[in-house]
Amino acid sequence: MNKGPVLKLAFLPLAFAGLLAADTLEVQPFATTVAGIDTTGTIQTAIGYTFGGTNWVNNGNSLNYVSATNLAAQGLEDPYLQALSNNLAAGWSYNVSNQDLADGSFLVQTYDVQGPTPPATNGDAFAAAAPANPFSQNCVNNNNCAGQEFEMAYDASGDDPVDDIHWVQVLYENLDGTPTWEIDNGNGTIPYYDELGAATASSFLDLPGINRAGQPWFFDAETYLVSGPDSANPGQFTIYGAVDWGWQNSPAPEPATLVMAGAGLVLVGVWRRNRNRKS
Repeated sequence: MNKGPVLKLAFLPLAFAGLLAADTLEVQPFATTVAGIDTTGTIQTAIGYTFGGTNWVNNGNSLNYVSATNLAAQGLEDPYLQALSNNLAAGWSYNVSNQDLADGSFLVQTYDVQGPTPPATNGDAFAAAAPANPFSQNCVNNNNCAGQEFEMAYDASGDDPVDDIHWVQVLYENLDGTPTWEIDNGNGTIPYYDELGAATASSFLDLPGINRAGQPWFFDAETYLVSGPDSANPGQFTIYGAVDWGWQNSPAPEPATLVMAGAGLVLVGVWRRNRNRKS
């Protein structure tokens, strides 16, 4: 695997302040192609844009690695695990490994918030994905989408699992107009995200967006690396670790409040996770 420069914890922008276990999850900007979609290889955690005469901002959540040890300790107190338990189809179940992933197992290569242009970089992920993705093409044609591109490679080493690898993603989002907990599997009965075709055994890609950039939205995700049976044979899969990520857009604050808003960004990841626990 080609590996670009590694961004260590001390040099990460504020949106990465929630990163725990920096040795397990590393940020390595690198453009690649997953399931026919070209990624930007860009780390862009905040943008501004104007839509309908109003100034908006789109902020990426703090990246947060959650080890198998922490997941097992939290159990159903973790709202994402609770949502996973509540939404699994008949025949499917999960357990959590007693083994944590090795250093450098998760490599975030793109974490790129998106919005209408200008500036040009606000919609570069939608533009790159447009040839293979009708929604992204509409975002480019109509210049009306906000969202984020997230691509993470899995670089197994040591005792990391290498057989029967899949991804499972649980969401808390309001892109349909109502805050909803769900498994991100296209409303199917198979829990694996890779059934959507945007992931492989060594890479995960998501490009969530909404074509109404002039309204506030949020998208919170917990993405699990799992090993389990193939999709045709429901059974139990094992979770080896997770990454929390996501984005939220909102009207831009007045200039007098920018300093306070900037100081608060460091707390975004923790606050949103704590808020979700109350749901």
